[in-house]
Amino acid sequence: MKQKNLTVIVPVYKVEPYINKCLDSLLVPEEIRKDLEVIIINDGTPDRSAEMARAYERNYPATFRVIDKSNGGHGSAWNLGLKEANGKYIRFLDSDDWVDTAEFTRLLSRLKELDVDLVLSHYNRYYVQTGELIKHPMFKEACDRTYDISSFEWNKLSWEGFNFWGCTYKTSVLKEEYPLFLEGVYYDDAILFIAPLFLCKTIHVFDATIYNYLIGRPGQTMAPEVKRRHLISWVKTHFQVFEFGISHLNPSIDQNRKNYLVGFYKEWIHSCLVRLTDAPFSQCKELSAQCYGFYQQLQSRIPETDLSSKTILLYNKLPFPIYYFTRRLLRKVMKTN
Repeated sequence: MKQKNLTVIVPVYKVEPYINKCLDSLLVPEEIRKDLEVIIINDGTPDRSAEMARAYERNYPATFRVIDKSNGGHGSAWNLGLKEANGKYIRFLDSDDWVDTAEFTRLLSRLKELDVDLVLSHYNRYYVQTGELIKHPMFKEACDRTYDISSFEWNKLSWEGFNFWGCTYKTSVLKEEYPLFLEGVYYDDAILFIAPLFLCKTIHVFDATIYNYLIGRPGQTMAPEVKRRHLISWVKTHFQVFEFGISHLNPSIDQNRKNYLVGFYKEWIHSCLVRLTDAPFSQCKELSAQCYGFYQQLQSRIPETDLSSKTILLYNKLPFPIYYFTRRLLRKVMKTN
């Protein structure tokens, strides 16, 4: 089979109202469609989503392919898609989101000219309640330029880092880490916030706004009430990010990436310790100790990851019950206000 330039992975589960808009957005002009492979993973959906997706497979068999599997969750669908991907590059597209077809067409044309590990582009956030579509730059300067990872201008990278909404990855780079995504949890995409920093050697910044991320769908994983309900999933994916860094971190890493890593891990560990105080006492105590253990391992590799974060300092100095109930009280007051 001839290799395509790009594979797009689309997991499908209970997205009947959204799937046509998602897949329609991938219908680029026919002359460039030969460079595109779309793998739709039917994750055992009980609605008509998979049936609707098969219409695209029938009408565009050279581009669209549906793979059926029993329900295993988002991460299992992405892992299977990664395993099956034939394209030189790969993107992930959630089936309630969509791409800007014209900008996506530009991306396919640009990929023909490139041989890099990561292509960074911008994305939009679409707010269901207001109908607003707001651009979020992944790189704070409009440019079309290729960087070596050690000379990448980290200070211009969005606070979201390497969020998959703005990334096109070289498939072979991600396949080296297969299976990359945790299965049976929510927020399995968290690993992509950090993996490119260790796996990619070259980054091309492409001044295009491709992905449209829908916000406000009922039951969406990023909704506050859903995040509280699935706290342990959130923690597990954070722990995967910590473990990935520890296993891949070379103490002689260049200073540019080291500086970025210091800020990244201090923020993620701080966030994890704070969020864990939503868990019951015994569970919080066990998981917080594990989280702090990751912090100590990371600090041993990069001493600059110091105790300047107030939360880490409080955890390290106070008896755990005092730390726990103080943090819970502060969170309750902040939520009230």
